[in-house]
Amino acid sequence: MKLHHISQIDLFIGILKLLDSTGVKEADPALINIVFNAATNIAKECARGRVMASDGMGLSRWLCSDDTGLSSRFMAAVLSGAPLPENRYPGDCWDFGRCVRLLRAAPELRGNLGRMANQGPVWAKILSQWEGLEAMYDNKNYQGICSILQECSK
Repeated sequence: MKLHHISQIDLFIGILKLLDSTGVKEADPALINIVFNAATNIAKECARGRVMASDGMGLSRWLCSDDTGLSSRFMAAVLSGAPLPENRYPGDCWDFGRCVRLLRAAPELRGNLGRMANQGPVWAKILSQWEGLEAMYDNKNYQGICSILQECSK
């Protein structure tokens, strides 16, 4: 993955100019510090490589990856017996893809997939079509996945 090197100073100045253009004319020291920290964090984030899910990487490494979302994190908690965050289900093909990649990263969780049916009617509907959805994912039928997920959420 190509890394992007962004000048922290240019970013800092750009944020201050944006604030000025929106009417924030006088930046107090606290705001200046926040803008500086934001510019620093953005520059660091752009410069680092992404960690994507990979088959067999395990749950703990998956949780630290950049390939998680709200629905896949909820699914990971249910399947692993961890404390549950707010219930979220995949609403589009990208969310669903992160759920599939979770199961491939931590294949030991697949045996607990049936637990998702107890997480509300939307999850029950998704689970009833999981095999077909996963086949669509493998065949890159993203439009089909989105269509089915939309029906499941009704």
